[in-house]
Amino acid sequence: MTFNAAVMVVSIVLMIGAVLLLVWMFAPIVEAKRLAEEVDPVQEATYIDPNNHNQRLYFGSLGDERAEVLLTVVIPAYNEEERILVTIKDTVAFLDEKQQKDRSFTYEIIVVDDCSVDNTTNVVLTEVQKHSVRRIRLLKLQKNHGKGGAIRKGVMRARGERVLFADADNATEIRDYDKLALALEEAQTSGNNGVVVCGSRAHLEEQAIAKRNPLRNLLMYGFHLIVSTLCIKNVRDTQCGFKLFDRTAARVLFAPMHIERWAFDVELLYLAAMSKMTIKEVAVQWTEVPGSKLRVISATITMLREIILIPTPALPFDIRKQHIVFVSIAIKGHAQPLLRVASEMIERGYRVSFATHDSGREWAYAYGVPFLSAGPIPISAEDLRVKLRAMTRDASNFRGILTMFNDIYVRAARPMFDALLPQLETNGSNSNAPDLLVVDIATVGAQDLAHKLKVPYILNSPSLLFNLGEAPSYVPAWGTGFSDNMSLQDRCMNILFPRLLSVALTPPFMELNKVRYELDLPPFRSQHDLFKEARVILNTAFGLEHPQPLSPLVDAVGPIMPTPGGNASKLERQPLPAALRSWLDASMESIPSLRLRHRTASHHQNKSSGDHELEGISGGVVYLNLGTMVYIDAWQAQALVDGLLMGSSDQPVKVLWILPTDQHSILPPALPPRLVLKPPSSSLSNLEILNHPAIRLVVSHCGMMSTQETLVMGKPLLCIPFFVDQPDVAARVADAGAGLSLDKNLLSAPYVHAAVTQLLTNASYTRAAQRVGSLLERAGGIARAIDVIDATLRLGFDHLATLNLTAPWHKTALLDVWAVCAALICLLAVFLRIQWLLLYFLLSESFKLWYSLILGPSSYDNDITHEDGDEAEDDHDSSDTLQSRS
Repeated sequence: MTFNAAVMVVSIVLMIGAVLLLVWMFAPIVEAKRLAEEVDPVQEATYIDPNNHNQRLYFGSLGDERAEVLLTVVIPAYNEEERILVTIKDTVAFLDEKQQKDRSFTYEIIVVDDCSVDNTTNVVLTEVQKHSVRRIRLLKLQKNHGKGGAIRKGVMRARGERVLFADADNATEIRDYDKLALALEEAQTSGNNGVVVCGSRAHLEEQAIAKRNPLRNLLMYGFHLIVSTLCIKNVRDTQCGFKLFDRTAARVLFAPMHIERWAFDVELLYLAAMSKMTIKEVAVQWTEVPGSKLRVISATITMLREIILIPTPALPFDIRKQHIVFVSIAIKGHAQPLLRVASEMIERGYRVSFATHDSGREWAYAYGVPFLSAGPIPISAEDLRVKLRAMTRDASNFRGILTMFNDIYVRAARPMFDALLPQLETNGSNSNAPDLLVVDIATVGAQDLAHKLKVPYILNSPSLLFNLGEAPSYVPAWGTGFSDNMSLQDRCMNILFPRLLSVALTPPFMELNKVRYELDLPPFRSQHDLFKEARVILNTAFGLEHPQPLSPLVDAVGPIMPTPGGNASKLERQPLPAALRSWLDASMESIPSLRLRHRTASHHQNKSSGDHELEGISGGVVYLNLGTMVYIDAWQAQALVDGLLMGSSDQPVKVLWILPTDQHSILPPALPPRLVLKPPSSSLSNLEILNHPAIRLVVSHCGMMSTQETLVMGKPLLCIPFFVDQPDVAARVADAGAGLSLDKNLLSAPYVHAAVTQLLTNASYTRAAQRVGSLLERAGGIARAIDVIDATLRLGFDHLATLNLTAPWHKTALLDVWAVCAALICLLAVFLRIQWLLLYFLLSESFKLWYSLILGPSSYDNDITHEDGDEAEDDHDSSDTLQSRS
């Protein structure tokens, strides 16, 4: 072999080795992403009911507004059926003893089963049944995450003011908790960003005793040398599985963790050091226990790999420490976009909480977002149902808008403020104090909260941008439901409607200002001041919305759809029940064109090639979903059923109707077999139904979120709007050519049937829906919304505020400029008048002079002279008469 050939062979071997090394280095990241895609976040955030293993229990979490117990003990367990029982008994005995001495001492134990394949689950559940489920709970993971991942899952569900994690083998004496607690209390008195107290097996004091075999001692000292060189220099024993955190430290450290195996302790301490936290070591009693899961050689290699990956955090630490609080009224259409964003931000490592009314607590838990209570919603479910029913039946959308503002939005403002202020106010020790609020636009009480706390806030508008008279005259005003092709009458009303609405909203506006006065906040000068200085995330985009100029403070990000593979997507896109999926598949198979279309395109963006095949086809499934806030009457239900099912028998239309159970009484007594009725539930994913190729058409009330989801999936819409913004959204859909709109007050079977037939047989509606859906997706969605929030955290948004927001009102209205212009015009008029008089005098005198020189004295001058002589003679005669009389 020549020298050059040898060099080439060596180079190839080195290149292959380098590639293999890179694959080996980044395998943990790929594995973590794979696990995140496979597990159900709801299952891994809830506990097994010891009395019914198929039921899940909800408790608090690390992000809740306040701790519910003093201490949370997290014990990770993997195949520990032989050792976990002793650990639980010793821990319970010690903690009960402390509780008997001090009644204020409260605790909870969370055992995290890291997908054990032995009898660990049953052993733990047996102990849970012996004690209160509020004291001991089992968190069962669906996939094996490793020791670090299991501890992280448990800590994120902790309700304690302090969080301790301890190994399942009971190698560390649980009674040494008192030493760690004392050190933590001493560190807390000096004020800090959080405290971490590490149990240590090193010789820090004489009473510390470490009982280890020589091989593990060698491993410990060698590993410590590497760690102290690369990461942590001031902690001598990073790997002891006995560490105590205060709540502040636990919140900051565990959310952004990405190392889940043996080196997770090093990452925790590294993050703590970078976050300027207090880290203390305390000597503890430690005993070698047989049955360790640690494999010396493989564990050493794995830990070295993980240590190299530690200094690559996903986000800067200052951003991770910022607390973002999302606030929304407990109405699903308003809260859900914010929940999707909050869930995604948590996965990206941000520190996030979600504040809403108590009825929305389970929403936050389901999305894995820490919950802050805004108290009960101030309107009862029955009262809300009555108002919604009245709004649905009312022919006037104007009155419906006033009802929503007066009886729901404004009514909820002050109670929400009062409930959240004590939890979020900055007092130096409140870890819940927010750095940024992201507020639903209808949650007006949260704006007062932001102003009171003096923190920046972002408004999220889940529908069209609300304004009163500020939109251009050529754009249909909010609440009118007008098309872009307005008649003369519509254009007149388009100018008048927002002014009338502004007058009608004066009483609630005055109520808001009254509240602000009571809170020592400056009042709003006008209704336009409510939102004009706020950063706004607008959940729509041009393509559906009419083109118009927007303030730099407004970002049209499009629909907030769940990120594929994220927690929100797993929650909202669960597989459909087998029976329903089979029914839909059968509906699709009954029409050849749908089968071909399904085979040739797997996504709506690729369906255009087969759209021509839909011309004249009237079969398939019509999906009818009017939401949960619309209450229709029996005659409207009858018209929908008859109109949708009216058609030819060779290609009949099937109907899937999602209708709340409390409204089933308005349906006809006998429903045809072609209509399947389902109540809304978490197992019926709206997105999965819309994505099914058998769905040809969607009949909707045209709430903005459901409308956008339909368009993103490329389905045309039959719009039946009822109240508030729904007529506007329906008009946008019709203007875009993606559907038709029907009047709720004129529903009849022929009326519905004609619209359905037109939508099913004319492929232009489907093509338009696909086009609008693509435009909406291109706006950025949830990723763009997070970019706006992140940029606001880092940079603020003062640079986006136009001068008209800060300049005095007379300058904004150009009154000073108009005054100067008026003064100049007056001066110019006076000047021109003087010039004209002067010119007239000069011209007249010049004319007289030339006339006299050329023609002699004019007759006018002679007449004047003659008249002067007559006057003189008359005066002489008068004087003579007076003398004779005298």
